[in-house]
Amino acid sequence: MSNGSPHGPDDPERPDNPYGQAPPPEGTPYGQAPPPPPGEPYGGYQSMPDVSGGPTEPAPTATPPSSITTAVKLMYVGALISLIGLITSLLSTGDMRAAVEDSLRKQGKKVDPSVVDSLVTGGIIIGVVTALIGIGLWIWMARKNQAGRSWARIVATVLGGLNVLLTLVSLTRSTSTGVGTVVNITMVLLALAILFLLWRRESSDYYAARSAPRY
Repeated sequence: MSNGSPHGPDDPERPDNPYGQAPPPEGTPYGQAPPPPPGEPYGGYQSMPDVSGGPTEPAPTATPPSSITTAVKLMYVGALISLIGLITSLLSTGDMRAAVEDSLRKQGKKVDPSVVDSLVTGGIIIGVVTALIGIGLWIWMARKNQAGRSWARIVATVLGGLNVLLTLVSLTRSTSTGVGTVVNITMVLLALAILFLLWRRESSDYYAARSAPRY
């Protein structure tokens, strides 16, 4: 019969184990927790969850619908017609001079060549400046509306309405020639077609998509 201690060597109730703790596993320094199982964070703490949501794909860029592309092409056509009109007016200074002389005679004024020259020169300068501004507006509006700028559609609507109004006024004048009348009517129809295309449903959806905030 043995007189040894009834407590085993690993019994936490042994007298020489005053803290009542089980000894660490073999090969582990005393006072340190054993390494966690594979795949578990050390120390028993959970890893911080990924709140980034993972890689997100960029939002698709809205492409212009056919109504916008057609309206943009018609705007470039308008710029081309304005350029042709400018060149035609520069090549027809003789007709302009004859129109000025005829206007002076109808008013009962003396046809002074110096006065006629000054009036023709002033008309040419005003026509060139006006035509260049018009060509620039056509091109500017074409690019901005193609890019889906909502304010550009509003500006194009205002300019188109003024263009139609002024052209209709010019058609009532007796000084309009046959070619000028055809050009004016073409510009009115062109402006109306562009405004119709810009305000179609698919065009409005495109402007809304391009104006939506991006995060």
